[in-house]
Amino acid sequence: MFLRPTPTLLYIVFQLLWLPLCLAQDSLEIWEIQGTGNSSIYRNTSVQTTANIITWTNETYFYLQSPDNQSDNNPLTSNGIRVDLDATHSFRTGDLVTVRGVVREWDNNTVIQSSPGQVVKRAEAQVLPSAVELNDDFPVGLAREVPELEAVEGMLVRMEDASVNGPTINGRTPMTAKSIRSFREAGIQYPGQSNLPEWDGNPEVFYLNQAYAEAPGPALLSGGMTVSATGFILSQEERYEFRPFEIIVEGDPKSRAIRDRSEKEVTIASFNALFLVSTSSNYDQRIEKLARYVVEILKTPDILAVQEVGGLNVLERLSEEIKKLVPDLTYKAFLNLGTGRIHTGFLVRNTLQDVRVRPLGSNQFLSIGGRLHDRPPMLLEGAFNTDPPTPIQVLNLHLRSLRGIEGDDQDFVRTKRFEQAVSVARMVRSLDNENLVVVGDFNAFQFTDGYVDVMSIITGQPSLGAQRSTDAIVDPPLINHTADIAPEERYSFVFSGNAQILDHILSNELEDIQITGIEYARGNADNSEVFQNNPNTLFRVSDHDAPILFLELSEKPDTMSLQPTSPTAFSLRFPNPFQSSDRILARLVEEGPLQLTLYALDGKKVYDLKTGNLSEENFETNLPPYLPTAFYLLRIRQGQTDKTYKLFYTN
Repeated sequence: MFLRPTPTLLYIVFQLLWLPLCLAQDSLEIWEIQGTGNSSIYRNTSVQTTANIITWTNETYFYLQSPDNQSDNNPLTSNGIRVDLDATHSFRTGDLVTVRGVVREWDNNTVIQSSPGQVVKRAEAQVLPSAVELNDDFPVGLAREVPELEAVEGMLVRMEDASVNGPTINGRTPMTAKSIRSFREAGIQYPGQSNLPEWDGNPEVFYLNQAYAEAPGPALLSGGMTVSATGFILSQEERYEFRPFEIIVEGDPKSRAIRDRSEKEVTIASFNALFLVSTSSNYDQRIEKLARYVVEILKTPDILAVQEVGGLNVLERLSEEIKKLVPDLTYKAFLNLGTGRIHTGFLVRNTLQDVRVRPLGSNQFLSIGGRLHDRPPMLLEGAFNTDPPTPIQVLNLHLRSLRGIEGDDQDFVRTKRFEQAVSVARMVRSLDNENLVVVGDFNAFQFTDGYVDVMSIITGQPSLGAQRSTDAIVDPPLINHTADIAPEERYSFVFSGNAQILDHILSNELEDIQITGIEYARGNADNSEVFQNNPNTLFRVSDHDAPILFLELSEKPDTMSLQPTSPTAFSLRFPNPFQSSDRILARLVEEGPLQLTLYALDGKKVYDLKTGNLSEENFETNLPPYLPTAFYLLRIRQGQTDKTYKLFYTN
């Protein structure tokens, strides 16, 4: 009788013939395939590994790990590996299998490229191997060529009460298995540069990706929450990724208002408003939410220095929204016009008198060409309403970011950051004869980044080491009040999973004023950007947390009608020499028609521009590209203002 072969019969015959053969040939343990390096010495080699347990499966791949009794107990080698199949399969978690395939390195992960036909099931429902505990002892956070977490790539891992290091972004949450979060530290990230401070890069930080969990936790996690989970580790982009199949999340997103102040206390706050412009689609919602933030979280500071606002109209609208919430409260808005779309400004309560604001360094240029300050430092001068008045100066900064400091444009970025810091230090030195507070988004850590020690230059403190440095300019040095904050509170921003301070408050030795505290209002840096569009919470009003300095005066300051003055009713900025692509930027505070006229040196009119009525507006324009290269006289007339400037135009 002829027995017709069927797929099932053929598979049984194949198993009977192939299994003895594969058991007879040399077999490697998973830890032998993984090795102690970043990649396997068996890369692109056909291998076989016998009697290992499937720890997690997907449709076309699974994770495989050595039983506990087959481990080499070497903390530098992994006992787990991913097996990629070229088709769907029916294997399950707990199956004991033998696998043949070719070793590959995909996305910095060692995998075995195989197929269902090259996997033989030997048993089912096996006890899973023990999970490696991630905790305060592992990973320690040592910077080295082969990262610590490489030793558990593809293995079962377990963590209890691990710390969320920052907000969930694009489904990934920065974590550390330690009981406390990880912070940015001084220096250039490992491997660094010779003779310069080096930062280990916090290799203990990894990302949590809940997409693989059978019962995931909240979609959005926030800094300060804790996670207990079991899953596996793999290399992913710039950090390792923890993919849990079991997870428990504790805690909720939160914000934290500053403490109440006494009758004699006043506060100065700094806030980066995260590109707050009137043309954004959610502008009304953002401005209303920010007004609540100023009232409920910042508790209406006497002086609020603001960065990244789109115009004076934005600050005035914010003042109006605050007044809707607190009718008895009066804020006056001031803006410092920069060269881009975002500017610095102040909101000042009527607990101050004789308020004057002016930009500093507007016409300073880089040694390698170009404007030094795109957002010139803005100085507020005034006095708290005490008897006698208590003078105060506040310098509002928004300095060049770290973006590009190690890229193709690194020389420009490092030069600009260094020369901006030197420029600000010289401003501080010139202002150091009266109560001075320096605030803002410094875009600099409280310590050196290894390339430029921005804070040491500005404060006049000894340098902590940097590629670019200078002798002390400020003497006596300023006090950085963030040093008085508890270590776990020293952050205003979270970048790539690392908590860090970018927003600082400095001061000289204040007269007739006692400093009684400094805090960061919370709710922005720790929470996901998704909350920004939620009007029902005060989470994520910005991506920066605001620092607030508490000052105690000799008596409670009175409130009065605030009648600010300005040294000039008109300010103008433009590069000199001026190219056809450059802009003329003006701050207009008088009401009436504006006339801008360009004359040749012989008095002949060559260009004329008239506008409608402008009141407290920002104005910008270009000069026509057809003008010949020459010196010109630029005349501005508006109301009582009639000024002439000399500029060199080059086409």
